[in-house]
Amino acid sequence: MLEDDTKCELIVVVDNQMTVSARYADILLPDVSNAEQLDVVQQGNAGTMGYAIVADKVIDPLYDCKTTYEMCTEIARRLGVELEFTEGKTQEDWVRQIVEESRAGFPTSPPSSSYGRWGSGRSRVSPRSR
Repeated sequence: MLEDDTKCELIVVVDNQMTVSARYADILLPDVSNAEQLDVVQQGNAGTMGYAIVADKVIDPLYDCKTTYEMCTEIARRLGVELEFTEGKTQEDWVRQIVEESRAGFPTSPPSSSYGRWGSGRSRVSPRSR
């Protein structure tokens, strides 16, 4: 993490499990799971497998957990910079934008509109096309 922890006043970690990074946190905030939010999922080695995963929310967040986006939006609101942070977009708006911008590099991937209420879309991307 840090070679010299005196360079950092505070370490905040948002996660849904006790990771190595979380052990060093001054503040540990509970994240939601992939099943509790719409998001573009990056799983370990999936980046080298030629596909991306858009995970849809299938259950409401448990207990009082909030998504990282909701937490950061609330912090930005309290600091008076919510509009600058969100640019007026919801988490779903950002996911749709990421999917659409990613299509520039992978034009055969399905557009975000093809997911309907997200559902599923699939497109194999050749490692050579990257």
